Amino acid sequence: MLSRHAPNGLKMPILAGIFLLFAGVACGEAPGGGFEGQPGSAEAQAVQPYPAGIGSIAVEDFTGVEIQNARGALPLLAQKGIAVVLHWKASDLDNLERWNFAAEAAAQGVEVRPWLLLSEAEGYWPGSTNAPLFASKARQLAALWKSRGLPPTTFVVDMEMRIDRYRKLNEMISAPIPNVLAIAWFLRSGINRWQYYQATLTYAALVNDLHQAGWRVHLTTLPQVADDYSDGDDGLRQALGIPVDGIAWDAVSIQAYRTLFSAYSFVGPLTPFFVYDYGRMAQQVWGTRAAIDIGITGNGMDSAPTYVDGNDMRKDVEAALSAGFFADEIFVYNLQGILDKPPASSWFEAPNEDAPPPPLDLGTPAVHTLSIALDLTL
Repeated sequence: MLSRHAPNGLKMPILAGIFLLFAGVACGEAPGGGFEGQPGSAEAQAVQPYPAGIGSIAVEDFTGVEIQNARGALPLLAQKGIAVVLHWKASDLDNLERWNFAAEAAAQGVEVRPWLLLSEAEGYWPGSTNAPLFASKARQLAALWKSRGLPPTTFVVDMEMRIDRYRKLNEMISAPIPNVLAIAWFLRSGINRWQYYQATLTYAALVNDLHQAGWRVHLTTLPQVADDYSDGDDGLRQALGIPVDGIAWDAVSIQAYRTLFSAYSFVGPLTPFFVYDYGRMAQQVWGTRAAIDIGITGNGMDSAPTYVDGNDMRKDVEAALSAGFFADEIFVYNLQGILDKPPASSWFEAPNEDAPPPPLDLGTPAVHTLSIALDLTL
């Protein structure tokens, strides 16, 4: 439940009995409902020329060839109006390959959005435990961006559980018979309310500074963060170390990775309804600031299920559009997975703008239920 990089084969049989208790209240809103102020997909597509139905795609450099490969895809991305969310290492802000890529992309009309990540020893993803370090590095990157004559774009802040705790939690959840009490204790051990409060102030100041410099700031985070708003407290956000409220994010997206989170559904497979339902929940929580991430096309830090092909991904694009998102509010992880399954153009064909909302599946309420069950222990 805690990262787009989760391992395969996660088992939660001990929580299956909780499903019937929460299934009736766990989903966002069933198909057919509406949210005031959210445009429908037909209206969105009428005013936003995004032929592939998506706004940006991630490039995360693990093997040293992803950025080089992305360079060859720039003409296609420019044609489709798709921005690149580019992984930027906080330990190597002056990386020449990234700066050259950003300049070349800008010259071809492709927007580059820096996606700053720390070292694994520092937690990798920003959160409440490493806020001062991340804020310092973010300000440095923004200053370097300006010094190189690049216009400010969108700064992406990817908040997830720090990587050492994430790996420990996934190890506990993957046990043949997960110890729910031990998992609950582990989650509670991550709560430090004073640190969380200070981190909120740190991120709020960072976002304000970036706004002053002309940037938009986009928070992307786990879908369980949306679930956390169901009970009126911030238990899961505290345990995961993800400050959200009190910060002037321009957009907040949740990582509704259907292929990945299928591993957390203990009663049935996930369908595009997972994207639709979590998208509607995000709109309930964040209103017009809500956005959505879909995926995954290719693996990140660990192996996980991926989309079979472009048609498989397009079903999730259509689910997000039917939920009321604009095309430029839909983001995909990641470009390398698409390039590994050619032709790349087949992944960016136009979606059906009038696709109906997908029907309810059994797996999506199960994922909500697991989040709510864990939240009740906090």
